[in-house]
Amino acid sequence: MNRSLFSTLDRCVIGFSVLVMVTVGLAYLKSHRQERAYWENQIAMNYQFPVSQVVEKEFELLTRQVAKKANSYALYEAIAGNRYGSLTRLFATYRLSDDSVDMVYVQNIQGIGIYSQSKVYSDVALKISGLLNRDQTVEAEASHDHGLLFVDGRIYMYASALIAHGDEVAGLISWVKEVNSDLTERIGQLLGHQLAFHFTSPSQQLLKVSYRNDIEIEVAKLQETSEGFDIEYQGRLNDGSVQPANLVLSIELMEKPSSLHAHTGWLMVFVLLIIWILWLQLRKSLLEPFKRLQMLVHDETELRRTEIPDLVLPRELLGIYHRVHDLYSNGRQQNVFNQQVINAIGETIITVNHLSLIEYANPAALEWLQLDHAQVIGQPLELLVTTRDNATVEVSRWLYETNAQRKRVQLFTRLQVVGQPTRSFDVEVVCQPVNLNELAETKSTAVILIRQT
Repeated sequence: MNRSLFSTLDRCVIGFSVLVMVTVGLAYLKSHRQERAYWENQIAMNYQFPVSQVVEKEFELLTRQVAKKANSYALYEAIAGNRYGSLTRLFATYRLSDDSVDMVYVQNIQGIGIYSQSKVYSDVALKISGLLNRDQTVEAEASHDHGLLFVDGRIYMYASALIAHGDEVAGLISWVKEVNSDLTERIGQLLGHQLAFHFTSPSQQLLKVSYRNDIEIEVAKLQETSEGFDIEYQGRLNDGSVQPANLVLSIELMEKPSSLHAHTGWLMVFVLLIIWILWLQLRKSLLEPFKRLQMLVHDETELRRTEIPDLVLPRELLGIYHRVHDLYSNGRQQNVFNQQVINAIGETIITVNHLSLIEYANPAALEWLQLDHAQVIGQPLELLVTTRDNATVEVSRWLYETNAQRKRVQLFTRLQVVGQPTRSFDVEVVCQPVNLNELAETKSTAVILIRQT
């Protein structure tokens, strides 16, 4: 049911007034929580960049360490000469604790592991080797690869570097470092707050996440705690996937004073009163003149009058009425003129809709068809006109190309009309598509001009 604009706006004002009163009540109940949430979000956004920087620096340190070892010519020579046994001697004096790493893993050019040294349990080292071994061949892109390894609830940072001499690549060396409590505590001290990791996908117990194409640290969620709140930052890769563990930064948030004063309620009541007064003024000054304007533009008798009556309307609305009156008068005159021109044309003019049903036929067309207006309008054109020339296409084909394919069709043919079955006419036919709404069955979509030759 279509409602009056006035009744609709009245209901809107009443609803808005109720909403304002409810909002005032909720403001008193939730003001403190809203302000606390604001501060939490601000803090989370402020720490987003430092967290990203600290993580990036840890990977830079690990990458520099592995790159330094990969530049060893003795290591390159041993792998390139397939003297894998000498790797044990090369690493015999090397202690993992010197570089604070938990595992060294070396692969040959085929990606096959040929040496490992670790401080982790053998089964964990085997799983780490399997993750690093997933790439069957060593590619140039691996020279800058780094990321995280997720193994049975533990998280390991890794960085890989090519073992090469000049342009000759012999293999790949990877540094692996566990993200343990010592590391998170050290990073937390840099940030000034406690840091931890939280697994979000427990099912992904064995996974390699490469940061080769960069990663974006973003805020995942905020979690209230008894002493403050926790910020969870998730790592999103370029392909849109998210790693299965989030960084959790614990913040101790002190109580913030509320910014709402005791007079807020009275202020809101005053605002509500102002809204009501403005609404009454708006209704009197604008809506009621709009209603008068609506009645005038819907009254066709008023629009047909040559002289515009004196109307009590605002200048802007009066200008709108004058414009509508002029447009209506000009359109009506143009329609009369166009109709007279088409009626005066001696050639056959017919328009059809998208179903090929006749919408209009000028007097010349009615005379040629030997039918009256009621017999023609709404009838399929191909029922009244047929082709008698085997060299040209049927009427239905013209209409299909014009209506469906939106093509202009022009041809010479011989036609026979239902009103004159004993005669054939040599004619030139022009079918022109019209750019109107094809879904409206009462609108013409094509004009057919038939000229006898």
